[in-house]
Amino acid sequence: MLSKKKINTYFIYAIGEIFLVIIGILIALGINEKRAERNNNTLRDVYLIQLIDEADHNLDRLVSYRDFAISGTTRLDTLLQMIYDEDYRNQKFYPLSNTLYSRKTFNGRKITYENLKFSGDLKLFDDLNLRNAIIEAYQSFDLIKVTEKRDHDVVSRYEQDYLIPYAGTDNFGKDIYFRNITTGRRITMDQIRDASEVSIQSIERLKTMIMNTQDLK
Repeated sequence: MLSKKKINTYFIYAIGEIFLVIIGILIALGINEKRAERNNNTLRDVYLIQLIDEADHNLDRLVSYRDFAISGTTRLDTLLQMIYDEDYRNQKFYPLSNTLYSRKTFNGRKITYENLKFSGDLKLFDDLNLRNAIIEAYQSFDLIKVTEKRDHDVVSRYEQDYLIPYAGTDNFGKDIYFRNITTGRRITMDQIRDASEVSIQSIERLKTMIMNTQDLK
């Protein structure tokens, strides 16, 4: 009878020990989870600050790029009007034609986005709207690069096929090729302007969403 009582006591004691171990493990897991959550929140806030800084940098470049395209299309419109009017002797004709080989390259900064994408840290942003806004803002650079390549191809063709052999000659600007290349450049610069404007709006929307997050208010 005594032996049975001891066995029961040991059994209860063992159950208690197991229970205490389980409680200890749960507490440790809870502490680790809280610590991980704090670390993730801290990392997310660092990313948000970096995204704001990168957005400001990219907006400056995009506005400059868009304004370059707007100025170019205005100059090309004037040049096209001179071509249609056959006003080749206008003193502004040759200077305006310089717009055909004036080019600009957009170099957007994407370091923070690349880090988020390849590290998998995009998942730190629970707000799907914010996460999608980040992706959309940086992917808008892709359209700019496509239109920029198309524009630079037009410039290269003009330089190689027309400017080098015909610059300074009496027939410069008077043929159908010159009119077509001017029209083509006018179109590609218009596309650059539109693509830049889309990207500007996307980044401004992202910046507004970040500034409105609770942690940065």
